[in-house]
Amino acid sequence: MNEDYCSIAGGLPGELTFLTIDEVLVHLDNHQLNFLLDPAVISCYVNRLARDEAFHSNTKVQQYISYLCKKYIQVDPFSVVGLEAFSNMHGYFPDKNFYVYLKQQHNNGYWQRKLQRLLQKDSDQAIDRLLPYLKSMPSNLIVADLLLNLHLSEGRDPYPLVRLVQVPAAFRPAWLRRLFLTCASAKLLPASLEIWEALRGQDHDEAVLNCAAEIMALGGDRQQAAALYQASLAKDPRQNPVRRRLGELLSPTRPDSDLLASSTLNIYLYSYNKAQFLGDTLDSLARCDLGPAKIKVLLNGCTDDSLAVTEKAKERFPNNPLDILALPINIGAPAARNWLIAQPETRQADHTVFLDDDVLLQPDFLHHFLTAAKSRPHCGVVGCKVLFPGRFPRYQYLYRNVAIARPGILRISLDTPNTQFDNGLYDFVRDTANVMGCCHLFTRQALTDAPTFDLCFSPSQMDDIAHDFDLALRGFDVVYCGLVGCVHRQMTGNIASDTHKAAKLGNVLGNDVKFYYRFQDSLDRLFALGRDAGPEGLADHPSSMARPPEGMA
Repeated sequence: MNEDYCSIAGGLPGELTFLTIDEVLVHLDNHQLNFLLDPAVISCYVNRLARDEAFHSNTKVQQYISYLCKKYIQVDPFSVVGLEAFSNMHGYFPDKNFYVYLKQQHNNGYWQRKLQRLLQKDSDQAIDRLLPYLKSMPSNLIVADLLLNLHLSEGRDPYPLVRLVQVPAAFRPAWLRRLFLTCASAKLLPASLEIWEALRGQDHDEAVLNCAAEIMALGGDRQQAAALYQASLAKDPRQNPVRRRLGELLSPTRPDSDLLASSTLNIYLYSYNKAQFLGDTLDSLARCDLGPAKIKVLLNGCTDDSLAVTEKAKERFPNNPLDILALPINIGAPAARNWLIAQPETRQADHTVFLDDDVLLQPDFLHHFLTAAKSRPHCGVVGCKVLFPGRFPRYQYLYRNVAIARPGILRISLDTPNTQFDNGLYDFVRDTANVMGCCHLFTRQALTDAPTFDLCFSPSQMDDIAHDFDLALRGFDVVYCGLVGCVHRQMTGNIASDTHKAAKLGNVLGNDVKFYYRFQDSLDRLFALGRDAGPEGLADHPSSMARPPEGMA
């Protein structure tokens, strides 16, 4: 093995330690071209920038830190630790009295010990035990804020908390703002509208304006939604997703349902010993508009009831032939995909869809996919917004490009904003470098020019990312269609929950090494994939010098 490969541990914080200050700023610019900032990501960038020796002498770095601190206070205003650290760092308190009020509650040692014990239990029990304490101490905003988060994580309606919490009149707007952000992120329309009325007349920051925009869009008022997003961009033009979402609101993408009837289409699934999930996926597929699509299911050495489940599912598809390929052994994900691609029908169809065996589908997903594919003359693949299951689904995977590409290091960007609920903000169509492989559509030309997934990544992990990169390097468009939401019920890459996690971790780490050397000769080209001219205030291309946020001195 060449000695230049560098293994990086520790996620984003570890990644940033390998970069110079200017490279960190370019890295941040690229993240903002993809996603809005969240507390965890802000903390990573601020910690890296603040510990550099250039911190006190570099005006540009100080401008970035000031900008990030203000964004943190917007998105996590009840975090006493964050407020204290970031406010002290750049001397800015939006409301010093409110901070003191929160700090008094936070410094109560009894409550800190109580909260730690409760959070060690499951969140459902924590809710039931915390609610009586909030009723007895209705002014404790630390507990109220925690309960808001726990309610969403458990799929409970957080709005009833508004009747429990009682705070001094001077701080009630801050509590209503926090409650509004929570209800709006969960798409609770009536509750959000009621709180929004109570907040009328205030000078709202970008976080509130963005949530309010999506509530208006959810209620059918696209004009007001656009106006709110325009107001948000006027305050902070670095919000590239807001710019994209605004474009979608002003010029909506209309799915062309006629494309389905005029297209030849394959739908391929492969599965290994997940009979229940597979049955649910086929039931979900049967509720979709499939047109004349042909379906093939490859059973990858299954030893459970998958064959019987698939045979029974045939009756759900009276207008779509469903063929079963039952292999005697599990050949892994890349080989299963290649086996299906090698079927004669692949070369005869205009488009081929691959689905995982544990997804729940939007009924009109093919209308949107085909429309997105037609809009790009060089389209190779179209993917969608992937969500965790739950009443209030969180983003699981949206889109990615390359964050770092230089000798020894190849790192892909984050795949979602951290722990964010799907409130509609990423409902737009854009070019990128990678979409998730659990639900995506290929054009025939793409599978002719890149007909295989690399077997070096067997049994799984990284093969779909490498294939998207292969397509992009060949000049094909990789398209994210956020107008389609797909629920992915089980992440096969989840190491922590696997009984064979050590072996799986070894496979993932090994595939990282393979991935680097596979693209070692294309690092400069990879770095340019999935980037575009971003919003005002960001570098037009991350290879250029990053510019400070405007108006954030």
